[in-house]
Amino acid sequence: MGIVWALSGFGDPDVWLQAALTGVGVGFLVWGVCRLARWQHAYDEKTGRAEEARQAAARNRVEPLSPAVAVLLSLGGWVVASGVFWVIGPRMDIPRSLPWAATYGTLLTTASVAGAWLQRRRLRGFEVGDRSVANRDLTFRYERAFQLWSYGASHRQLVLRAGAGGGSEGAVEIEFLDVLGMKVKSRYRELLISPAPDNDPLDEFVDVPEKCRADYVKLLVTDGSGDGFVICRALRVHEK
Repeated sequence: MGIVWALSGFGDPDVWLQAALTGVGVGFLVWGVCRLARWQHAYDEKTGRAEEARQAAARNRVEPLSPAVAVLLSLGGWVVASGVFWVIGPRMDIPRSLPWAATYGTLLTTASVAGAWLQRRRLRGFEVGDRSVANRDLTFRYERAFQLWSYGASHRQLVLRAGAGGGSEGAVEIEFLDVLGMKVKSRYRELLISPAPDNDPLDEFVDVPEKCRADYVKLLVTDGSGDGFVICRALRVHEK
């Protein structure tokens, strides 16, 4: 809405109406796509197709891009973004000129590259340790405060984080991957993670295909009180 308003006449009421309708329409479209994706994901989990896709991705893991390829891709994105602005500029009463198109392409490309860089920067300097939860021998105890840092529903990723403390204590992030179910608090005075007993069933609301049950485990996540848990496939510990 802000882009349409800024490019098309500022205080014109008709432009405001068009921008509002466009924003509402795009919002409903995004909401519908997200709901469809969640339904498709639940269906794939129920039928076991999601598990097959994860195994195929693990077998065909792609190596990170080289710096030269990354630069070429960024340059290609800049050319495409500049070309789009070159085409739509006259429709927005903006003179068609190379400086305008190049500036728009630069801003858009910079924003996308900066987002990817910030994601990498967040974990830079951390030592990463992967833990498979299938062996059911994981026990972690931290006598420090943790808080719920992020939860990505689309990637089923849960992160608990403790900031750097005094002395030699560094920051710690505990990342649960492929989360199917959970019951966690927003803050913990201390953190204890341990496998649930063998006779402790999976959450009744979690529908795991029978052939995939061996790959998931129920981990108890508490601070000495309560009955929190996370049902996941893998655990990743970042220690700085």
